[in-house]
Amino acid sequence: MRIFTNKNYKPGARNPTMNNWLVNHRRTIENLLKGSPSLGYFIGALSSNPIKYVLLNNNGKLNGAALLRNKSNQSRYLNVITARKGLGKYLLSAILQNAARNGKRAVKLRSTNRAKNFYKKHGFASTNRPNQSGTWPMIYKFPPAYRNN
Repeated sequence: MRIFTNKNYKPGARNPTMNNWLVNHRRTIENLLKGSPSLGYFIGALSSNPIKYVLLNNNGKLNGAALLRNKSNQSRYLNVITARKGLGKYLLSAILQNAARNGKRAVKLRSTNRAKNFYKKHGFASTNRPNQSGTWPMIYKFPPAYRNN
């Protein structure tokens, strides 16, 4: 497995920008999303989430993707994460390690009911009851020893 971010992804003659690459793989993305959120939401979120991750197998097949943005100097917001069953933990681990390396105090997200236990298993806590759309606000707080500030 290899994980690329838009920082270490190298576009070239055969590789378009990461945004274009993800759009070109929309059928795979749609299969990974399983309808929540929709493919349209994912494609629309590409421009408003400058931090991107892709998880590829050794043959270059897309196995996961994530879109994030800095919410403030202190936190990062995980807008969308999707991966093949059993592989999301690798993507989430890379996201958390990168946020800690960049001095973030927390990673925030809104989870579907279906994914809530996945996030809890990886250290996220619910911050409230579900909102009107049925998503759960969740947060992962880094202990001070793990932050770079």
